[in-house]
Amino acid sequence: YTFNRAISKSTGEAEIFLIAQLGKPCVFKLYYPNFKPNIEILAQLKQLKHEDIINVIDYGYFHERFFEIMEFAEGGKLEQHLPIRDPLRLRKIVSETVNAFKFCHAHGIIHKDIKPGNLFFKNADGTDIVIGDFGISSALDAGESRRMTSQSLTVGYASPEMYGIADPADGRVKIYVGREVDYYALGITLIHLWQAKSPFDGLNIHAI
Repeated sequence: YTFNRAISKSTGEAEIFLIAQLGKPCVFKLYYPNFKPNIEILAQLKQLKHEDIINVIDYGYFHERFFEIMEFAEGGKLEQHLPIRDPLRLRKIVSETVNAFKFCHAHGIIHKDIKPGNLFFKNADGTDIVIGDFGISSALDAGESRRMTSQSLTVGYASPEMYGIADPADGRVKIYVGREVDYYALGITLIHLWQAKSPFDGLNIHAI
C-alpha cells in the first residue's frame, strides 16, 4: 500500500485516509484506541462481494489500533450532494440500496445505521449507489428474524424500537432488532435527501 492523503482526521471513532494498492485507490480507516467495529460482520463481508456494497479488502491491528481497508467510492457520500430531488435518481437510490439489503439480510446481516453519510456514489459522476460502514451492524443466526443487541444507533434515523429502555439494574439498554430497521432508516434517509435535512433535525432523543 502507498499513502495518498487524509480524507478525515476525525469521524469521532477513526481517522480515514486514501491509500492505493498497486495503484488502485482504497480507504484506510484507522480506529481510535478502544474503538472497533463488529469483527464478526467484517469477517463475513471480506468473504462476500456485492455490486451495491463497499467491499472490505482487509482488517486487523496496526500499533494496537484496529484498522479496516475497503473499496473507495469516488463520488463520495450522498450527504455531500444535497438536496436530491430528481425522482428518477431517488428511484435508483432506492433500487440499489434495497438490492444491497436483500443480499445482506439473506446472509444474516442487519446494517442498523443507514443514513446519507453511509450511502455512497461509487463513481465520480454520481452514479452507482453502494452502502458502507457496517461498524454497528448485527448478525442474525440461521432462522432468526430478530436479535437482542446493545444499543448503538444514529439519533433520527434509528427506528422506534432501537431507542429501548434502560435496565434499572445496570442502566444498560438492550434492544431487539430485525431486518425492518434498515427499511425504516432508508425512509428517513429519503426525506433527508429531498429536503436536505433530517425530518427530526433539532430534536433531541427524548423529543423524537
